[in-house]
Amino acid sequence: MNEPVDREQEIFAEALERKPELRAAYLDSVCAGDPELREQIDSLLSAMDGAGSAGFLDQPTGGLGDTPNPDALSRGLDEEHPGAIIGRYKLVSAIGQGGFGTVYKAEQTEPIQRAVALKIIKLGMDTRQVISRFEAERQALAMMDHPSIAAVYDAGATASGRPYFVMELVRGAPITVFCDERKLSIPDRLALFQDVCAAVQHAHQKGVIHRDLKPSNVLVGEHDGRFIPKVIDFGIAKATGPGVEPEVTMTVHGRAIGTPAYMSPEQARSDGAGIDTRTDIYSLGVLLYELLTGTTPFLDTDLRSKPYADMIQMITDQDPPKPSDRVSSLSTAANTDGTRQFRGPLASDLDWIVMRCLEKDPSRRYETVSGLAEDIERYLSNEPVSARPPSGAYRFRKFVQRNRGQVIAGSALLGVLLLGIAGTTWGLVWALDERASARQAAEDELAAQIAATTAAEQAKLEAERAAQEAETSEELSRFFILDVLSAADPARTANRELTVREALMNASENIEGRFEDRPDIEEKIQNALGYLFGRLGLVDLAEKHHRREWALTEQQRGEDSFEAARIMHSVVGDLAMREQDDEAIELSKRQLKILDQLDTPEAAQLRTRVIGNLGALLVRAGRIVEAAPILEDTLRTKRELYGDRHPTTLTSIEAISVVLRQTGDTERALPLAEEAYDGQTEVLGEGDPRTLNSLVNLAQTYTALDRLDDARSLLTSGVDRALERLGNLHPTTIYLRNHAALSLFNLGDFEGAEKEILALMPDVESVDPEMLQQQSRTMLSTLASCSVKEGRIEDALESAERALASARAVYPDGDIRLSDYLKLRGDILRDLERFADAEGALLEAWKCTDREDIADEQSGPILRSIVRLYEAWDASEPDQGHREQIELWRSRLSPG
Repeated sequence: MNEPVDREQEIFAEALERKPELRAAYLDSVCAGDPELREQIDSLLSAMDGAGSAGFLDQPTGGLGDTPNPDALSRGLDEEHPGAIIGRYKLVSAIGQGGFGTVYKAEQTEPIQRAVALKIIKLGMDTRQVISRFEAERQALAMMDHPSIAAVYDAGATASGRPYFVMELVRGAPITVFCDERKLSIPDRLALFQDVCAAVQHAHQKGVIHRDLKPSNVLVGEHDGRFIPKVIDFGIAKATGPGVEPEVTMTVHGRAIGTPAYMSPEQARSDGAGIDTRTDIYSLGVLLYELLTGTTPFLDTDLRSKPYADMIQMITDQDPPKPSDRVSSLSTAANTDGTRQFRGPLASDLDWIVMRCLEKDPSRRYETVSGLAEDIERYLSNEPVSARPPSGAYRFRKFVQRNRGQVIAGSALLGVLLLGIAGTTWGLVWALDERASARQAAEDELAAQIAATTAAEQAKLEAERAAQEAETSEELSRFFILDVLSAADPARTANRELTVREALMNASENIEGRFEDRPDIEEKIQNALGYLFGRLGLVDLAEKHHRREWALTEQQRGEDSFEAARIMHSVVGDLAMREQDDEAIELSKRQLKILDQLDTPEAAQLRTRVIGNLGALLVRAGRIVEAAPILEDTLRTKRELYGDRHPTTLTSIEAISVVLRQTGDTERALPLAEEAYDGQTEVLGEGDPRTLNSLVNLAQTYTALDRLDDARSLLTSGVDRALERLGNLHPTTIYLRNHAALSLFNLGDFEGAEKEILALMPDVESVDPEMLQQQSRTMLSTLASCSVKEGRIEDALESAERALASARAVYPDGDIRLSDYLKLRGDILRDLERFADAEGALLEAWKCTDREDIADEQSGPILRSIVRLYEAWDASEPDQGHREQIELWRSRLSPG
């Protein structure tokens, strides 16, 4: 096979199907990294434009991927124009074309005279794959005999060897255009749609899946006063019987075949797997949606304007609005007379019929097209339809999917939610990874247990597990439906949309005492609530539910169990979010004591993670020297166990970059900070809180290297992403905005920095103040520094003292985290010539860092401030012994 040529022609054909203004974006996607291919496709398109209606392609046509024969090309051009004779047919005019074939109106001259449609492969498109698909279409049509499917009359080849076939000439308009022009009512539209369903059902019974059902492939004409739809263009049909050639049914080089706006999720995934008759049911659902609303569920212009991967993600993951909601949202001018009828009292039944067709999961659609048609008939007869609102359990699952940023689905083995909390500062992002790892460990352990049993024991174990899973699932569903989603009752919410926060608050209030006899179920619900509150930034409530989960786990499995050690991670994350680092460090050490006693692979893996997390906490607590060797050993182990791109590995990479930056080794810190950020972006997505916190670390590294513009640009983009994905009150958004303001200060824009801080303060005050104390102190410190630069020293002192008071409320005397606030206050007091007060503040700051486990880079700035203090004091009050102090403190500074 000549695969490069085939691929080139397939891409070219797909480009032809797009509007000229949309081709560039499509080619940018499919030709990324292959400039030669892009250049060749562009030249083909230019040749096509220059050749006019003849469709000349400077590509092989003399054989299946062979070098073109000039004589064959010339014959191809001569035989394909109005008036040309092909076999027994005289071409009249071109009436349509797709990526691979052109359809002509033609006159049959013998043995009878009649108007027909003749479809012929385009010049240059006669590859093996295209010819196979062309032949598949002819065979598919030949197998069928239905009044609403165009009939095949004949087949042959042109003088240049290009295949063609002759079929019934269908006169009519696309079904949507026909309905709108005739101003057909909803019942009339549905009656036409039933005829279409009958045709598609006939094709399915013949083993043919259309795969490209859309208005332009369903033409409607009027015959003897009756409206007759005709399904045409089986050009990408898929045969389902035995003996089908794989290349006929496969997608094109990893790209989905079909029209995006009408394409099913399984068709969009482009691997060819999972495509069956229900794929056509999805497309029929899109067609019905358009007949009722005037638009497709996903607008074709929106889909085609997106990069290919984003377009596929939209089709496979996003839920479209119900038809009635779409009609309500459209302007009156945009609605046809027919679609406005959809607002009637029975709109809900049509909603459910359409939405059942559009289910992402094929198993939730109608089993057959006839089943869809029967439901339409029930609707028209005012009978109950089979498509009804989903069950409570299903509504909960969809609730989870809609709020993917707040909820993650849990273990399939247990049928429950196993969720974790992700911290929103750089050192506290391991919890979600830990949950996933623990879940996988549990699955592996169960698989090993099953493998060790006899066949009879396996069957018994599976039966017991299935029964327990069903019961647990029902209990979980009942709780979340009655206690979470019940808050959406219109009688209670006055037609408001239920927010995630409202639903969770409702559940949090109602869980106490609900599961006294089923602690196993309560444990899982507490886990879910803790995770969700954490994602919403309500850390106090997250910790409450995580601690309850921890207690339940210890009651059921023991204080020294692996499960107890695993669940401690959530509590550690909550403590760290609230800056209770000392307690978090102690709890991490307690985890290690438990894990040291457990000789299992799962415990060994978790132990590696806990050690890494402990190192991260030590870094944030300022215990850099203690943390560094822990983090380096952990990173080596994680790279071996999980690889370079695993989230837990990336966490350790980032932690080490922070250590290097804080100890002054910024040249080594930079590549690690970049590796961590790039990896988080690739694995977690650019809007994930962990990625955004990694962005801040990279910006801080840029700042340390005096790349201030790069830092500002990176932080600005991060703020935009956080506002879009997380909202203005999320802790990660506040963290980013805080550092963005600081970046302005570093650039010398003190007024701009102060303005951004003052704009941020109301948002900080509206969120849990305990959780955001660190951010508040950072803002106050930045305000103080801005005031100093602008000559408002008294204002600066007020801000600095507020920041120090806040820090003293959290940290004990002598804690290294007090040192920065003490230093700031001391420097300001020096500028005010309150030298004795400044001396007290700076010497206290020095005591906080005068420890063996504190790096010189941390204590150096304080030593330099002390030297500057005594220099200013000596200049103001000479001969008072300050020169001796200057020499003493200078001697303590490291060289350089």
